[in-house]
Amino acid sequence: MPLVPLDKADLVFVMPVGPRANLEYVLDTVDSIRHNMKAVGLLLGVEEGADELRAKLEAGAPDATVTFVKLPKPPGKGGYNTKGKLFLKTARLLREAVQRSPAKAVIKIDDDAIMLRPGLEEDIERLLKSNPRCGGFGTVRHGFRGPVRKTPLRRALFESTVMWFKDPAVARTIAPLVFGSMLRGKRPSLNLAGMCSGYTRQCIERMDALGLFDRDELIRSLSQEDRLLSSAAMRLGYDLCDFPVEDNPFGFHWKHLPASPEVLWESGVKVVHSVHDQECGTEAEIREYFRRQVGR
Repeated sequence: MPLVPLDKADLVFVMPVGPRANLEYVLDTVDSIRHNMKAVGLLLGVEEGADELRAKLEAGAPDATVTFVKLPKPPGKGGYNTKGKLFLKTARLLREAVQRSPAKAVIKIDDDAIMLRPGLEEDIERLLKSNPRCGGFGTVRHGFRGPVRKTPLRRALFESTVMWFKDPAVARTIAPLVFGSMLRGKRPSLNLAGMCSGYTRQCIERMDALGLFDRDELIRSLSQEDRLLSSAAMRLGYDLCDFPVEDNPFGFHWKHLPASPEVLWESGVKVVHSVHDQECGTEAEIREYFRRQVGR
């Protein structure tokens, strides 16, 4: 089913696309969303100045919206990172998604994730109805067939305090998020895994109102992008919510698939991550296997 324009989308996906992304694989992930979702919009974000990449994405996915994301110059050599730079890129895409759509929730998806089955919209709707305090949803405590590895509390506190010595400007932004979430009775070590994770419209708007999305100094942050967003949501009093263990639509691991493609397909999960090259096959082979099963 074709993607819908953002101004008609009840649910929006955002995908940050880096300068070294494999265009064929990005478009395959886009096609998996198109094949399995109904009436959703898709916002692809490239860095300002990446005119050639933007043109290729617009040609390959004409029903998606491609936008430039303005970022400050990163320290050092720059390039891709999953910390401050990815945080700002993701945060600004989340903000643009709610500004340009009536969506009740926005999902950030990585380009090395693939959708396998329809029905994710209904899963999200049930989850949000079950917990009115839910601000972020995805993989928090429960992964594929077991608990996820938790971020040690000492690491979360270390990352927020070490910056006082390394970069006080960054510390003044991050520390209130971490300690503010603790004052709300939340555990700052909880983390909404960023591979495919969603936030409600209200949560995004309130995070933006904190001024967090405009803090250019966060490009120097040591914290992962998903941990910063998780801390901000908890600082505002929102819960980070897992899907039910017995009906978890996600089959995720950070750097590789949590099981073989065959096991994941038979399990009935709806989204998998990561399909990068690994022991069970190359990325091209894994993507082709799932395409054959789905029939696209």
